[in-house]
Amino acid sequence: MIDIGVQIHPQHGSARETLLAWQRACESGFSSIWTWDHSAPLKPGLRAASLEAWTLLAAAAAKTKRARIGALVTCAGIRPPELLADMARTVDEISGGRLVLGLGAGWRSEDFTTYGVEFRRPADRLDGLTSACHRIRKRWNATGGQQLPILIGGRGATLPLAAKCDTWNAIGSPSEFASLNARLDRACQGIGRSPDAVRRSVLLRPADEPSAAEYVAGGAQELILGWAAPYDVASLLVRRSQILRLTDVAMEHQSLARQA
Repeated sequence: MIDIGVQIHPQHGSARETLLAWQRACESGFSSIWTWDHSAPLKPGLRAASLEAWTLLAAAAAKTKRARIGALVTCAGIRPPELLADMARTVDEISGGRLVLGLGAGWRSEDFTTYGVEFRRPADRLDGLTSACHRIRKRWNATGGQQLPILIGGRGATLPLAAKCDTWNAIGSPSEFASLNARLDRACQGIGRSPDAVRRSVLLRPADEPSAAEYVAGGAQELILGWAAPYDVASLLVRRSQILRLTDVAMEHQSLARQA
């Protein structure tokens, strides 16, 4: 059975409502629960600001059990990497060892400029992401802590870095995902690493959900659903059930084909 995670959008709901959604997602058995790292809502609505990702993660770490947690993804260029390393280490300890440090180069200028950070060219942001990974791991070594799992979110330019990390997450059509996934395999092989060492996940947009089986065929090991306020649990569980039906049938067909 494919793993199903959920990204809870921290916009247009209060902190109390959002944390309650985290608890309900955990109780419902989702394999992972995520927030995002944006300074303002991606869509207009009741609130002018999103809840801050790492403050929310610290509270969610104390309110949940079992499920892996993280930000999908943290914008690496906004916070000093050494500070982010300590934040991640602290939240991981609060959670009992369930944190995945999701990192990305960032794509939205407002997320940088709101906090007084320059929004640099794509190549410079990618260089910053690579440097942040190195400095975060160096800080963990210096503080005597364990190396936490790192997820890299992004598309083609991030694949060489993802090949050196623990999980890769992307968004796109099934054919785009399958093509990028094959490129990640080659990037892993190019540095002498087994492709199996990097977990593959995909963030599904609502229009992508009927194609869930195609993502699994393309190499996805976890499918992550978006969940917006007012956080209707019943509809979320219906969506998960529909995806599991689609993917279970596809995985059964794949198994039969291998046996033939």
